[in-house]
Order: sequence, then C-alpha cells, then structure tokens
Amino acid sequence: MVPDGSALFLPGVKSHGSSAGMFCFPVSSRVSRAARLSIGSTLHCHVKTVTQTHRRASTSRQSSSSALEKDWLNVPNALTLARLAAIPGIMLSWYSGAPGVAAVLFGAAAATDFLDGYLARRWGQSTPLGALLDPLADKLLVSSALLLLVEHSSCAAVTVPAVAILGRELAVSSLREWMQVHRAEAAGKVSVAWHGKAKAVLQLLALQVMLGGIAFTDPAKASEGGTVYDGGVILLWIAAAITVASGAQYARIALCAI
Repeated sequence: MVPDGSALFLPGVKSHGSSAGMFCFPVSSRVSRAARLSIGSTLHCHVKTVTQTHRRASTSRQSSSSALEKDWLNVPNALTLARLAAIPGIMLSWYSGAPGVAAVLFGAAAATDFLDGYLARRWGQSTPLGALLDPLADKLLVSSALLLLVEHSSCAAVTVPAVAILGRELAVSSLREWMQVHRAEAAGKVSVAWHGKAKAVLQLLALQVMLGGIAFTDPAKASEGGTVYDGGVILLWIAAAITVASGAQYARIALCAI
C-alpha cells in the first residue's frame, strides 16, 4: 500500500531532475483509497466463499447420513430383515421336533418376499440396501429349507432337484460377481427375466408344500409325507427345471453383453 501523497517509483527509467534513475509520479489519495477498498472487498468475498463452502460440505454430510438412516428406516427393509431372522427359527423348530412351527415360519417368511418388493415399488422406498439384502435373504431361506428336506428324505427324488437349484444359484451368483468386477458396464445391462421370477415363486411354493406335507400329514405316513408331500416333490422338479433354464438364459444374456 502506498501512503497518500507519496510518489510511485518505477525502476529502469530516469526521471526528470533525478540521479536515481527512477521515473516517479505522485499517487493521489483517491487512487490509494480505491486500492484499499478493492483489497477489502476481495478479502470479504473470499471469506464469504469459504464460509459457504463449509456450509455446503456440512449439509452434504448431513444429507448422506440422513440418506443412510432412511435406507434402514423403512417397512420393506424391515420385512427383509424379518425374513433373515426367521431362518434360525425355522431350523430350531425343525430340530426341536416341531415341524409344524417350522412350516408356518417358512410360509410367513416366504410371504415377506413378495410383500417387501411390492411395498418398495408402491411407496418408492427401493434402496441399495434393500437391493443387496433381498436376494441374499431369498437364497438363504430356500437353501436352508432344501437342506432340511434333503436330510429328511435321503432319496434322489429330492436330492437331485435340490442340487440343481443350489448349483444354479451358486453359478449365477459367481457370474454376477465376476461381471461386477471385470465388466461393470455390461452388468447393468443384464436384468432378471420372467424365468427368474417364476423360479422364485415355484421354489417357495414347492418347499412350503413339502414342509406342510411333513408337518400336517397322517402320523402313520410321516416317514413319506403323504400325497401332499409328493405333490411338493413334483413342484420341486418343475422349479428345478425352470431354475436351470433361467440360469442358462442369464448366462447367455451376460455373455452377449460382455
């Protein structure tokens, strides 16, 4: 800052009547005052900008935290978590000699599979958390029931379709994971066709019928499960066929998208 009434010296040019080799000319107080105002205005704008930036960052962090809380705090996600929580109850009831309780718990858990997706779409509460937990809960529920029934029956009529279903789920999950890592742009193009939805419905229906057949049949036929159980076995074979077909369809679409 140059004081009012002082001279401004520029090096390299000789001034009139000066041996210092400097060209000087006076600086008016008006110019000096304007310079001070300009610097003050610049500093004020800078401080204001920094303050606004900090406020926006704080608001963004609060919004992210609020969004994370909303991921958990909705009914569809609560139903999905309830389905996961029902699996230990099914296993405990089965091995405690209460297959009827296990069958009822399985039916209630299966109902939440359809209800959570419906409510998420209807209420606009689809979240990344729900998209992660929903298929995980489905696979754990189906796998747990299949293992119980394979152990109970110990026959090829149940073991073969069970292995086909579990093998397909493992293969498709591995393929999906590989695509997410190595072909992320193609993974988004692969959607679930009607085969995938049909196999989920048939799997849950077949398992429910088989569990109910074991739990509520005539005690004299408890080892076989009765005709209701046999109907469930037929449904399980149909579900296995559609499951394998949907897996092949998914693999074909995935390979074409790569």
